Amino acid sequence: MKLTKKTTDLINGKTAEPIIIGWTKGGIGKSLITLNAAIALHNAGINVRVADIDFQQTVYLTNIIRQKKELAALNVTSIKSEQQLRDFINEEFQGLTLIDIGGFDTPLNRLALKLAKHIILPFKGGAMVDDLGMLSFKKILNEEGISRDKFKVLLNQVHPRKTNLEPIKNEIKKDFPNFMNTVIHTSIEYDKQSKFAKGVTEIKAKVEPKSKLEIEALCQEILTIQGA
Repeated sequence: MKLTKKTTDLINGKTAEPIIIGWTKGGIGKSLITLNAAIALHNAGINVRVADIDFQQTVYLTNIIRQKKELAALNVTSIKSEQQLRDFINEEFQGLTLIDIGGFDTPLNRLALKLAKHIILPFKGGAMVDDLGMLSFKKILNEEGISRDKFKVLLNQVHPRKTNLEPIKNEIKKDFPNFMNTVIHTSIEYDKQSKFAKGVTEIKAKVEPKSKLEIEALCQEILTIQGA
């Protein structure tokens, strides 16, 4: 991903506003998206940091492997307590702050949802478990008084051959009417790259895979959210 100097200077000169990618539902690809976005943004010259508060610590542990493999190291902090999260967010930092939350209901995840300026909500729809998870999530938002206005839905894990996305959008747009323009489709490239602690944007090929282009498009939208 190539960015102009004007864009990188603008983002790297702004105080970071916390952006969550995910919600309190596991298996939706939030850690994979966060990791790939962080890698793409970092390699494009953006000063990006990640708070990993997911108990699986996917982003944090992958970054350790990247360092051992002498790949470009990311700025990732493992967050285990509410005070640690508050301190992390309140720390002076210019650039982008991404937060990877756990796929379950905890006081730490609730605090992250309250403190985040923007929330990107990955959603694949079409499954009863998603419906039940969404009911629980909406209950959390109501209990914590969290506004739906800071949410944007990211259609994720969409079948490559699926062209009509309206049925998926209809499942969620009543409660979350704002959508990202980017759509992330399922791709074997994510698993292939993950085995080497790499992101899909680090694939070197004459023909760029669709997964790489989609992550780059998502990153451009994240930069727009941040004010680029």
